[in-house]
Amino acid sequence: MTKPKPNAIRLALLILAIPTLITGVWALFAPGSWYGDFPGTNLGWVQAFGPYNEHFVQDIGGAYLGFGGLLLFAAARFTPVLGQGAAIGYLIFAIPHLVVHVFVRSGLSTSAYAGTIAPLAFSVGLAAWAGIESRRAESRPLEA
Repeated sequence: MTKPKPNAIRLALLILAIPTLITGVWALFAPGSWYGDFPGTNLGWVQAFGPYNEHFVQDIGGAYLGFGGLLLFAAARFTPVLGQGAAIGYLIFAIPHLVVHVFVRSGLSTSAYAGTIAPLAFSVGLAAWAGIESRRAESRPLEA
């Protein structure tokens, strides 16, 4: 079995952090725009799930910022335990988020539905991989 590679784990955490931070900043500081335009293609993905609530959208933005900050910190200051913690925290949010999107289609077109599922499934898989590799790194010497 290969040695865990901390730079690959860091990259995975960074790949998760960047869109999470962008989503958080957008929802927190421009909630109406995020509600109407996310993911930036005016497809109405968020609108399909219910009426606009500025307070709720800003709360979601804050949550995304928190997760994004944790993922970014774990990428920048990687230790196996920090990598595991960031991955587990993210997965506790991301798995139910994915499940809701799988079962609540709420008026989305087929392409919009697929467009919501694919990145969520990718992020769950990447976070799971980062968590598993971080766990492996606890018990094996690291390789650059």
